[in-house]
Amino acid sequence: MLLSTKITYSVRSLAYIANYVSGQRPIPLSEIAEVEGISLHYLEQLFNKLRRGGIVNSVRGPKGGFLLARPATAISIDDIIQVLGIEVFSNLAEGDGTEAPSDRSCIHGTGRMWVEFRDYIRTYLGHRTLQEIIDDCHQKAGDAAVSSGSHVA
Repeated sequence: MLLSTKITYSVRSLAYIANYVSGQRPIPLSEIAEVEGISLHYLEQLFNKLRRGGIVNSVRGPKGGFLLARPATAISIDDIIQVLGIEVFSNLAEGDGTEAPSDRSCIHGTGRMWVEFRDYIRTYLGHRTLQEIIDDCHQKAGDAAVSSGSHVA
C-alpha cells in the first residue's frame, strides 16, 4: 500500500507549522520547503487546497504565511486527506464489477476483507490527530536525546 506524497507532504508540513511555532507566527511556505525538503511549487498547490478546505488560514504581506485554522487536536489525518480530495483505497470496493474467473474463485470473500480493511484504516485516520503526530515527534526527539546523552528542553 502506497500513500500519496500529497498526503505525506501535507501532514509533515502541517505538523511543522503546529510544532515549531505553536501558532505564534505565520509560517512562509519557503521555510517549510527548506526545512522539509519539499518543492515550493508543490507546497503552493497543496496549501491552496488546505486553505480552501479550512485546514489553514493564510496571512498576506512581508511577514505572511500560514497558520492552522483550528487547534491541532481538532484536525484529524482523515480531515487532511478529505480536503486534498484523495481516495486512499479507491480500488477497494465490494461488488466492484470484477467477475470471478471461475465458480471456485474466492474473489468475493477477499473483496469483503479488503473493504473491512479500508473501513478500519479510515476510522483509525479519523481518530488520529495532528497533535498526536506532534506528540510522537517530541517523544522520538526525547528518546534520541536520552540515547545520545543529550538533554531535551
